[in-house]
Amino acid sequence: MKRILSLLLAVCLTVSLLAACGGKGGDPVANNKAEASTDKYRDYYQVWIGSFYDSNNDQIGDLPGVLSKLDYINDGDPNGGDDLGADGIWLSPMMPSQSYHKYNVRDYFNIDPDFGTLEDFDKLLAECHNRGVKVIIDLVLNHSGNDHEFFQKACEELREGKEDGYARYYNVSKTQDSTYNRPVMGSDYFYEGQFDSTMPDWNLSYQGTRDYFEKVAKFWLDKGVDGFRLDAIKHFKDKDTDGVEFMKWFYQMAQGYNPDVYMVGENWSESGDIYEMYDSGIDSQFNFKFAGNGGEFIVASHGMVADMATKLKKFDDNIKKHNEKAINANFLTNHDMLRLYNMLDEEDYKMAAALYMLAPGNTFTYYGE
Repeated sequence: MKRILSLLLAVCLTVSLLAACGGKGGDPVANNKAEASTDKYRDYYQVWIGSFYDSNNDQIGDLPGVLSKLDYINDGDPNGGDDLGADGIWLSPMMPSQSYHKYNVRDYFNIDPDFGTLEDFDKLLAECHNRGVKVIIDLVLNHSGNDHEFFQKACEELREGKEDGYARYYNVSKTQDSTYNRPVMGSDYFYEGQFDSTMPDWNLSYQGTRDYFEKVAKFWLDKGVDGFRLDAIKHFKDKDTDGVEFMKWFYQMAQGYNPDVYMVGENWSESGDIYEMYDSGIDSQFNFKFAGNGGEFIVASHGMVADMATKLKKFDDNIKKHNEKAINANFLTNHDMLRLYNMLDEEDYKMAAALYMLAPGNTFTYYGE
């Protein structure tokens, strides 16, 4: 009991320290929600669609399944107490793909048949909006699937020695090195695939690629999507592409279709790279340093709360030097990480959750957490 009381006192200290990170004009707002002039401050629930809820007994979760469980996430009743109360949902990749994770996209304008149809998505989106829940979708801009139409055509042209057609959409070279190390079979060319051979990297400096992604962004924003979780943004930078410049272009382009579009990037990188990417104007980047087993929230749950608060305030101050409207994106785990429940006792787990939920910025809770 003494340990619980001491931790609760530490949390109170934490909240008072974090208030300095707060709202507009120096208003001491603990979690920044009151400063959101464009309603970008949210508590997001991450749904890994394929394993969330199966509506048709095919052993694969789907969009109708998410819709059927929406009351669990947010029942639309602000006075109710039986739902999680999340006012944002992050949907994991849902576009057609050859893999279970869907990060190697074949078609950016459709829904994978495993998960349903565009009509299913429209129904889910409409019901979320009816309940005041914003929806952001995973969008993969760094690479496509190797079965994407453009890459298939690029390979055909490269086998004929042509470099000025679809090959320009991807990073290709006749010189093999640590970056361009995936052979285009039947040709003298190699392509960049930083993750694996099924994920060829887009040439993000090519105007044709940007025109294509503008069509993609417009398609989903026209449907009413509220924003994007952008995968692997640290890898936007390559031999010919300034990653920050590309991110700035994409963000400002999307704002032309929805001025209040929200974007959060996955940048599993050092602090300096994270700070630099905020120069692009992106709203948020996931705070990996504070997440996971061994992260600051877990360490603080064992009693080092004041130290965590100081570090978090310093981090928040630094990102706002690069983007005064930056919104920290706090979480404990996600789909790329081990779940923490079996690594912590119940008290520590609840304390870690309380800390990241009380911290300034947006929260992202992985389903089942």
